[in-house]
Order: sequence, then C-alpha cells, then structure tokens
Amino acid sequence: MMATPGQGNLLQAVFYWLLTYALHSTVLLGGVWLINRQLRERALWLQESLWKMALCGGILTATIQLAGGVRPLGGGIALGTPSAASSPVAAVRALPALPTAVAVADVAPLLPEAAPAVLRTEARPRPSVLDALRGAAGPARAGVVLGGLWLVVALWLLARNGRALGQLHVRLARRRPVQEPQLLHLLEELRAASGLAGPVRLSVAADLAVPLALGLRRPEICLPLRVQTDLPRDQQRAVLAHELAHLLRRDPAWLLICRAVESVLFFQPLNRLAGRRLQALSEYLCDDWSVERTGRQLAFARCLTEVAGWVVADEPALL
Repeated sequence: MMATPGQGNLLQAVFYWLLTYALHSTVLLGGVWLINRQLRERALWLQESLWKMALCGGILTATIQLAGGVRPLGGGIALGTPSAASSPVAAVRALPALPTAVAVADVAPLLPEAAPAVLRTEARPRPSVLDALRGAAGPARAGVVLGGLWLVVALWLLARNGRALGQLHVRLARRRPVQEPQLLHLLEELRAASGLAGPVRLSVAADLAVPLALGLRRPEICLPLRVQTDLPRDQQRAVLAHELAHLLRRDPAWLLICRAVESVLFFQPLNRLAGRRLQALSEYLCDDWSVERTGRQLAFARCLTEVAGWVVADEPALL
C-alpha cells in the first residue's frame, strides 16, 4: 500500500524531527556523560538531575526548533511550510519559462559581431516534466521511507516492552495483601516520617525474588515472601525504607519514561546509557535515604547481602 500525499508529508516531517533530535540529544547526553566522568561518585543527586534533563531535553529542543520554522541541518523543510521538494508539481511549476526556439537566421542580422556564441545558437530544449518530478521526489521519497522504517521499529520495540510488562503483571496477579501487624506498623511509621501523602499498599508474592515499588496513582510495595519469614525486624525496616524511597522519588514513573524513550528513539544509543545510569543512581540514592531514616547501616548491608543471595539462588543454572 502506497502512502498518500498527506501521509508522505507527515512521515517526511517526522524524519526531519528525528534528524534534529539526533543532533540535539547527542550534544546534551554526551555533555552529561563527560560531566558524569568528572564527578564519579560525588554529587549523585546532581548527576541524576542532569541525566533526566538530557534525556528529555533533546525532545523538547527539537520540537521547539522545528515548530519555530528553523530547518534542520542539511536542508529540509520546516514543519507546516510546503516546499518544492515535498511537491513535485510545485517544482515543475517553478521552472523558469524558456523561450521557444528561434531560428538563428531570423536574429543573426540583429546581433553584433561581438555577441557571445551562445546567443547565436538555438535555445536549449525545455526540461521534461518527468525529469523535474524525479529530481524533486528523490529527497522526499527518502524521508518517507526512513520515517516509515522508524515507525515500524518503534512500534515493535514498544510492543516487546509492553509484553514484558504484561508478564510481570501476570506474576504479580498472585500477590496478596500483608496481614502481619508488625510489617504494616513499620511501613506506616516510615511513611509518616517521609511525608508521603496517602496510604501505601503492602503485599507479598511467593515467586518474587526482589522487592518492588509499584504504582503511579496507587503506590504499592510488593515484597518476596522471604522478607516476611526470613528477615529480622531491623532488616525488614531497611527493605521497606528503600522501597518507600523509590515511591517518594517517583522512580516507577521514571522507569517507564526511560523504557519508552529507549524504544521510540532507539537510534540514539546514549538513551540506553542514560537509562542504565539513572537506574543505578536511583538505587544508590534510595540506599542513602534508607540508611539515613533507619540509622542502621550494618543492618542494611546485611539485608542487601541476603536479598542478593535470593536472586542468585533463583537464577537458572547454566548448562
């Protein structure tokens, strides 16, 4: 099925936006990467803020540039502005009118002796309409093809991530609310001290290996059953504080944003670097928040060791 002229213009405009975004995001993300190398393990909150700004900044600046009518590097069209390249008919109409051929014998007496030789020859024939159409449609066709290819790959990656998210929800469908008063009291105590508004649901799942912070509108912490049965009270408190910090910082929402950007703008490899770095920084900052609120660094370290052992035990053996 061939694209209609309207669809072709839209895909071409999308292609020019992607080209502009690729340039802007490379500058922003590359700059933050250089700053991150200098800071190393210092000022983690600043590194996280810069990565978030760079991840979303390229989208914003590319949109502003094309919406303002500034053409991307290398030519192209501005959004909402028709061009000769996007309309072969307009390209043909824009061709200058050429005079009809005149016999040299008719004009020779009127020409001076020093007249250029080109004036003494017959006029060149008018370029054909087919040649003009081919020259004008070449760049437009390339933009349409590349824009369509991006759309297909982006939809496929979004579908794959959606499938993985659906599989996680299937696993979590078997979770059940926590009934143990001790855990509920610990969570409520931490929530009140954090200033997080509204209740936080607490659940357990037998086939879950690590604790999870869930929910965008209804925050929830889902724990492996072993947290309830195998960990002492101080380590339970450390786990709950860590997951509560994820909810307080809106990390579940940022995780979805990172996955969406990596899927839709897959051609920018620095987006994947930004996503991995943001995930690592969120873990470090939540660790610090947990230790600060509980005041038990040793208990938190032991908790991390215990949970890491659960993850390794649940991994399939390599054959």
